[in-house]
Amino acid sequence: MDTKSMQLSARLITACSVAAGMALVAASLLMAPTVSAAVPGEAIVAYQRYAGKYAVMSPDGRNFTFVTCGGDMTHTGSPRHFTRLAVGTNPLPSWYFGSGGPYYNSELVASDEDCVQTAALTSEGNKQFGMARWSPDGSMIAAYAVAFDLQSGALLNRGIFIADVLYDGNRPVGAVNLRHVISTGGDRNFAWSPDSRRIVFVEAGVNGADLFMYQLDGGATTNITNTPGIAEDQPAYSVNERIAYTRQSSDPRGSYRYDIFSIPATGGAETQITSKSTTGSFVNMLPGYSPDGQQISFSSGLLQGDRALYRIRADGSGKAVKIVGSKGQDWRVSYWRQ
Repeated sequence: MDTKSMQLSARLITACSVAAGMALVAASLLMAPTVSAAVPGEAIVAYQRYAGKYAVMSPDGRNFTFVTCGGDMTHTGSPRHFTRLAVGTNPLPSWYFGSGGPYYNSELVASDEDCVQTAALTSEGNKQFGMARWSPDGSMIAAYAVAFDLQSGALLNRGIFIADVLYDGNRPVGAVNLRHVISTGGDRNFAWSPDSRRIVFVEAGVNGADLFMYQLDGGATTNITNTPGIAEDQPAYSVNERIAYTRQSSDPRGSYRYDIFSIPATGGAETQITSKSTTGSFVNMLPGYSPDGQQISFSSGLLQGDRALYRIRADGSGKAVKIVGSKGQDWRVSYWRQ
């Protein structure tokens, strides 16, 4: 991967990352008069970077309520639970990221929607976890992780791991059979397919970054985008078997644009969803499909600064509608509750 592509990948990942180990804060209510309900009866969980908290949209779309946990809650189980990260206490090897930060043996945990019942799902003492995502059927959790040798601190492997979730009734209480399934060069974005049998992920391609599809049954991997010199990131998977993603492109003013595209899950002709006229912003990224696949939520605004959440038809037609956001707010990743 060349220097320009590495910088691009780092910018995209930084734009959507949520730091593991952020201190939990007391719940508070954010009144948002600009909120526009996603679809009646459905709601969105979103991260507000300036506040350092997740917020949950009310079913009527009138407001967002900040919560003390947050994370991904896209599985179809009932009641639904967030999956998120808890920071461990052992230091990382000094060579990793240049410091011995307290992230060694971080764990995956699950919390209910009220952030009251919390259970550790993993007890892996030799891993640092990154982003974690439920499988849509709630039976598994996939997470990026880096594994180290406990004695020497040597790197064992890195990439996407999958674990099977254990339940007590309908409450997740643990996870077993944590296994390394996809090797990646860094903390890459990924998304589950609606049938919970495939994972689309980002990895270095030819002078850029491509989307790849991993099949749980058989372990085959296929390059979906295959765009030399171009980088795709932040994939989202639709029930209509389309994948939305973010792409960077040059801007006549000498800077860069970030827009959302989509492509069939098997590859093929892509569709541009956002453009300069969508919100007036040159940054449109972090797509998320509605449960019926008919709409896409996305973050729009400044690359490093104020951002709002919008929704638009999945084919890019019609007008983008603001969901939440105003000056002094920075809304990023959004998850639609299934």
